[in-house]
Amino acid sequence: GGIGALGAAGFGKGAKVRGTVTRASARQVAASGSIDRDAVAKVINSHFQEVRACYERALLKDPGLSGKAVLEWSISTSGIVTTARTKSSSLRNNEVESCILRAIKSWRFPHAKGGTVIITYPFLFNSVGY
Repeated sequence: GGIGALGAAGFGKGAKVRGTVTRASARQVAASGSIDRDAVAKVINSHFQEVRACYERALLKDPGLSGKAVLEWSISTSGIVTTARTKSSSLRNNEVESCILRAIKSWRFPHAKGGTVIITYPFLFNSVGY
């Protein structure tokens, strides 16, 4: 019912759909190799608005979109992301995943010690008010 529900469904002028993306704790950051997981989590958290923007853009087309995407990326000894991919996803939305993977490739991480480090990180997506 109500106008709020219509706005959430994408009708009317300036309808805004919101979504939440849950942050994983530093200990949920899986890292193969030697890197400071707290520092990695800090970098991810500092870019979280980019992740949310990717998700909220997709919510405009699909207001009920929710799920979990586990993304995996490699960090070189210089802190640059060399590869990024979707490891698994119940979100089933390539647009959101590709958008986040593009963003991750631009992030700078602490230098990996002793070779490339692979990070595995779960993102949980929930639409609000749907």
